[in-house]
This record gives sequence, structure tokens and C-alpha cells, in this order.
Amino acid sequence: MCSGISRWSRPRNDAASGLFERAHAEGGPPVCLYNAADSAERAKKLDRAAVLWRKYAGLVTGEERAVAEKRIARLSAHSPLSVASQPPGAEVLVDGKNLGIRTPARILLPAGRHDVEVRLFGHRTERRVAELALGEPLHLYVTLDPVAVMATLKVKSSPRAEVILDG
Repeated sequence: MCSGISRWSRPRNDAASGLFERAHAEGGPPVCLYNAADSAERAKKLDRAAVLWRKYAGLVTGEERAVAEKRIARLSAHSPLSVASQPPGAEVLVDGKNLGIRTPARILLPAGRHDVEVRLFGHRTERRVAELALGEPLHLYVTLDPVAVMATLKVKSSPRAEVILDG
């Protein structure tokens, strides 16, 4: 479990989630599942987080169970949005916020209208409006067209040198 805690305290939540889950499977206390679920949620692995919160809620009572049920309810009140792009690896912004994820991505968002922006350096940014119905998945696929990137090249050489670009 110690390696899970070290990863959990750093921005490596996906790895931490798996380690906490394994610690619980090997006989660790229910708090391992709490940490696994929380780490999965922070890593934006929301489907996995919901599964882990349900597992945790089945093992605890009282205030701990109430906390888990609130987290489950919050995840359940959302709709899944999948965003893919060609080329992959583009940043995904939702409602103007950079979520720190890249395509292909799966996000749970509150139902309703959301502005989605997909951008990748050297490509034209694509914007879409996603109308999410409660619990209904929506898939967005965007093709990012390349754009010319202007650059300045300044070369200083001693002795003189020849510079050849593109061939």
C-alpha cells in the first residue's frame, strides 16, 4: 500500500488507483477502496471510479457510506462524452476549461449543453456543441486539419555554412 500512497500524493492518480485496488484485493482495509475510487476520479477514469465507490459503499456503514453514496450520485448525474480526433493526442477543453486530457478521451459531464474545443499544435482548432441527455452517451469525432506554421530561422555560423531546408 505504501507505493499507492506515494503515487497518490503526486499527480499519478491512475497508477495509484490500481495499487490501492490491489492492496484491498490482497486483504487491505476498505479505505484502500476509498483511495482507489478517489484516485480514479482524479485521473478522470470516472466509470472505474463509480465501480470502486459502489464496492466501497457495500463494505462500510454510517458516515463513510453516506460519503460514498454522495460520490456515486454525483457521478451518476452525469453523461459520458467520448472525444476522438485524427490525429489523436489533441487537448480537450470543455466550457473553456482545459481538463488536462487528450484524445481519445472519455469524460462524464453534467447533462446539458457544453462547448467542446479540440486543439493540437499545427492544426486548426475544432469547436463543437455537445447536447448531453442525462445518462446518454455522446461521441464526438473531429478531424483536425493541418495548418501552415510560420517560423523564423536565424543562423549564425563561423566559418560560413550553407543551410538547406526541405531538401
